Amino acid sequence: MASRAVLVNFPEKVLSGLDSLVEEGVFDNRSEAIREATRKIIMEYRGIAGPAEKPSVELVREVRAKMWRDALRQAKGDEQKAMDLIARKAKKAADKFWPNIRRAR
Repeated sequence: MASRAVLVNFPEKVLSGLDSLVEEGVFDNRSEAIREATRKIIMEYRGIAGPAEKPSVELVREVRAKMWRDALRQAKGDEQKAMDLIARKAKKAADKFWPNIRRAR
């Protein structure tokens, strides 16, 4: 999908909140966070999703925590092995969904 740049001004407090989400790894960058928020508000106003739905940030945190617990259990408590398991699963998923993209090895 083609993208177009839009100039938007935010109060410093909002930008600080966006930057915190990026630093925590919830989003890759500010643009991604703003796109997600925009999608959610459009869906809410169109009645596709209601305000009772869990925020995406919360869902991402839950999924990451579950992935970590599962990997750590599989690695029998070895954190490095758990990280390796997660990395292999991520690569396998990326290869499946984006098979023609070259990646640094």
